[in-house]
Amino acid sequence: MIVKLMDVLGARQADIVGHDIGGGIAQLIAVNYPEKVRKLVLIDSICFDSWPIPEFEPLQEPGAESEMSLEDFLSMMRGFMPKG
Repeated sequence: MIVKLMDVLGARQADIVGHDIGGGIAQLIAVNYPEKVRKLVLIDSICFDSWPIPEFEPLQEPGAESEMSLEDFLSMMRGFMPKG
């Protein structure tokens, strides 16, 4: 989804910063789309065999961003946000 957003915005490259689970996403972008990453910064990032967490695996499937509704995506993300 991030790479598609970059394409829509006309951004050929970006500095990617990821923290915690976002660090896992940043790593996937760097590995799968190295031409899109100018710099990569990881802060307290998830890595190795703890990524991707099972809940995020469906998002790696081709076409996942177009098959998942916004409501389903937001519902999934809310499960990771602190209550309060």
